[in-house]
Amino acid sequence: MGKGVSSSSALCVAWLSFLFAASDRGEVPEPMEIARLAHQAEVLNFGEPGGMQDHIASALGGVVRMDFTSDPASPSADPFPIPPGRFFLGDSGSTKDTLGLLGDVKNAVLEKARLICDNPDAYLKTPLRFQSTRDVLTRLPLSALRHDAALLPHWDRFKATLINRNMTLRFIRLQNRMTGPQMVTYMNAHHRVLSRRLKTSSEVIDGHCTRLSSHYGFGAKIVGSGGGGVYLVYIPVDMPGDPGVSPNHRLLEVAVSPGVTVRAG
Repeated sequence: MGKGVSSSSALCVAWLSFLFAASDRGEVPEPMEIARLAHQAEVLNFGEPGGMQDHIASALGGVVRMDFTSDPASPSADPFPIPPGRFFLGDSGSTKDTLGLLGDVKNAVLEKARLICDNPDAYLKTPLRFQSTRDVLTRLPLSALRHDAALLPHWDRFKATLINRNMTLRFIRLQNRMTGPQMVTYMNAHHRVLSRRLKTSSEVIDGHCTRLSSHYGFGAKIVGSGGGGVYLVYIPVDMPGDPGVSPNHRLLEVAVSPGVTVRAG
């Protein structure tokens, strides 16, 4: 679909589950194994830049917390409680270049991290905070600064990754005690980072998210790799309101899926 709702990953998960169920064995592996195989089939076999998050979410269902820290090839995933509320998807009316945008952002961030440390994956998962992009640059050798002086604006993407990491860690610490307004705050803050620093949003999506967050007090953020597609809207259960329908963007109410299931007959 090219909308950022994991349609290709969900299809791979569903198709693999069907193949296992229809085989002579008739046994479907555990959801995490299905997710791993689907990621291998869709991403690794083609050398593409995507991760396993969409496959895990499609296989397990519900809202899950994924941890890739100990072993990125074999992450853990556990249910993550969120405050009750209503979710909507809004369509921007445009598709996106998933692989191009993912590869561009990922490669740029890892390139900068390698100038600071030998293990960028572990570095980006360590709870650390920099006050400014220049604070990051002071940790670099002078030769790296001279070589990269013309690319200083691109360091914002690296800092944005650190901000997202720290935001995620703070979000996780609120497990079991998060309120609806707190979730709204985190969603809107995350969208600002994606839009202003990583440059993965679009003018149309920014306009709708700003209207829904500023005028109505809802949570609204782009989903998927960005550049187009859809955005997610959250309305806390104790906040009455309807995000409405604009002339060009129909908002569809959605529910959390239970994950992949195979039914016979």
